[in-house]
Amino acid sequence: RRIDRLEGALQPGIATSSGMAAVSAVLLGVLNAGDHVIGGNQLYGRSLRMMSEDLPRLGIDTTLVNPGHAADVDAAIQPNTKLILIEIVSNPTLRVAHLAGIVDVAKARGVMVAVDNTFTTPSAIRPFEHGVDILLHSVTKLLAGHADALLGYVSARDAAVMDKLRTFAVTTGMTGSPFDCALSVRKAMPSCWPSIWQRCPA
Repeated sequence: RRIDRLEGALQPGIATSSGMAAVSAVLLGVLNAGDHVIGGNQLYGRSLRMMSEDLPRLGIDTTLVNPGHAADVDAAIQPNTKLILIEIVSNPTLRVAHLAGIVDVAKARGVMVAVDNTFTTPSAIRPFEHGVDILLHSVTKLLAGHADALLGYVSARDAAVMDKLRTFAVTTGMTGSPFDCALSVRKAMPSCWPSIWQRCPA
């Protein structure tokens, strides 16, 4: 719920077991065999591997393009294109996507846009306010803040799409652990942290 509020989410999001679990929930929860997906060619390495190796063997066509040029994204759209996945600022190459242009192109062609907002965080940009359909995070990196939690997050603008994402994540066991969720939302802990086995002083 805290990330929902930070991002201005229109549907309650779901905590996943990692950032890649969030990516997987988006790609596999929304796409079907025979669909086509466009990805930014500067995505996180494992996201690129999933798109270039795993999705094709499941019958999902993938095209990787430079997201800095909306015209390249437009040229890559096919009749069966269902989704575009980008990072606004890429991990780790720090290349910037043309978000507004991509959203405009996608809306004109009836294609959903998913944004990995891990590196920018809602303190820099809130993608839902720019027309994005699906938002995800690797909470592990910046939002958790203490470098000791393994967690992801995903939310969608549309309730039906969010239901698909939640159902797939729960069915495949991608949900986040309660302990990592607790680590991610804490503000300040007693001086005995992280020695959780000893009693904290009064």
